[in-house]
Amino acid sequence: KLHSSPAFMPGAEEVYFSAININVRFSEKIFVMKVSDNGFWEEPQIAPFSGNFFDGSPSISPDGKFLFFSSARTMDQKTINEDGERNIWVVERNEDGWGTPHPISYSTSLWENGTSLSVFGNLYFDSVDIYKLSFPDGNEQNVRKLNDSINSYFTELHPCIAQDEHFLIFYSNRPGHYGKSGGDLYISFKDEDNIWKDAVNLGEAFNKGHLSTSFPRLSPDGEFLFFLKLVSVPWEAEVYWISVNALDKLNN
Repeated sequence: KLHSSPAFMPGAEEVYFSAININVRFSEKIFVMKVSDNGFWEEPQIAPFSGNFFDGSPSISPDGKFLFFSSARTMDQKTINEDGERNIWVVERNEDGWGTPHPISYSTSLWENGTSLSVFGNLYFDSVDIYKLSFPDGNEQNVRKLNDSINSYFTELHPCIAQDEHFLIFYSNRPGHYGKSGGDLYISFKDEDNIWKDAVNLGEAFNKGHLSTSFPRLSPDGEFLFFLKLVSVPWEAEVYWISVNALDKLNN
């Protein structure tokens, strides 16, 4: 199965990820694992808000209150879109667990997939390019496609924003990537005027020797970066993690 990077709840005792059986069309689902009372991870279970709707790419807000994911479910949540086209949905945590999912207030005519929310309430998401909107009040008036420091003529996906927004990591298949098939992870930092610098490749240590590198995701405390390396086809992937301090030397 091909799967996403882990999305941890604060406290890191509950984790969400999506997985897909590549032999079954629209089979991707979101799973959850929890740490048991004896300190071991329990077996993964299908998340209560997922199941049969072609759901993927979960991400969690810094406070653990919201979980965002990509879904092909129709607005009535009874079936999926015929072409599998996905939009961004969100579900809120309450005292009884997760509530009822609903779509965010903005979508494009293309697939929306990866999401990442900062502590400032800015939700970054992808739809071939990377966009930003204010959550939960997003609408067409405050949605902005990021400039060409981030986006290019090629494909940019899977945004991962630092909680304080001082860097943004994302996937791109632009020329010059180390991945043998697909693309690499890139990073952009903000300058002293709060403007995004030109994105740079994370380099050989992150990206070389694999088919592609994607799905960046931060730990709840923002101190560790998780990412996915595609190592073989059909779709064998490995999850890696590293301290975000390793990124600082790229900010020059």
